[in-house]
Amino acid sequence: MPEARNEMEHDKLKFVDTLRALAIIGVLLVHVSQHVDGINGWIQKGLSMGAKGVALFYMASAFTLFLL
Repeated sequence: MPEARNEMEHDKLKFVDTLRALAIIGVLLVHVSQHVDGINGWIQKGLSMGAKGVALFYMASAFTLFLL
């Protein structure tokens, strides 16, 4: 029975890992866009939304710590 519980807890946290991965990708896109010249204005604005990835990463990490 404990093995089934561990598998269930692991499955529950997969979505949190996905959120953390998306947050990291967003932050990377922001940093890349800051160093690349000649990006269109609307693309630059879209890439700047990745800055919210830092907050998303912290929230997902805090959620993980809260569950453990």
